[in-house]
Amino acid sequence: MSVAVIAGLSAIIARFGSKQLVHTVNDPCFAATMIDLHKNKHNMNIRALFLFGIFATVLSFVACTKSNDDPQINNPQTPASGLWKVSYFFDKQETTTNYTNYTFDFSSNGVLTVKNGNQTWLGTWTTGSDDSKNKFVIAFTGNVPSALTDLAEDWLIVSMSNTDMHFEHVSGGNGGTRILKFTKI
Repeated sequence: MSVAVIAGLSAIIARFGSKQLVHTVNDPCFAATMIDLHKNKHNMNIRALFLFGIFATVLSFVACTKSNDDPQINNPQTPASGLWKVSYFFDKQETTTNYTNYTFDFSSNGVLTVKNGNQTWLGTWTTGSDDSKNKFVIAFTGNVPSALTDLAEDWLIVSMSNTDMHFEHVSGGNGGTRILKFTKI
């Protein structure tokens, strides 16, 4: 319902003042009946309450309409298929060289495959929301090198594109910020 409809209803009430006006709206969301109150200086508060009731009814009509927008439960950002490398890692100091020989494959099904030479480790990745912030979560299963353990975290997504990903994590213990950047190979 538009503002014009609300204004029209107010005009009808003003015009018919002391007469009784009944108007029924047939809609699956609601059926509203308006009864105009008698003009009386002492009924001003009742009239204001009545107008508020009409306004609330109109709002309930608008609220009953279906939205075409589907709510996004998870962040729709996903890494592009193919191999990635760590292009920058900072945890109190830059340690990017620890990842020189590692490649990362973020499969579309949430599986993370990490290789270093002939060694392979499996993990998972997912996107989601935590405290209304988009997160990228990396986890590993089994025994992994400490370099990979450092990456297992819920990272704040700073930016993601088909060629670069930039994540940050603020540590709860010491308040330091870790930075992780991937570049597509």
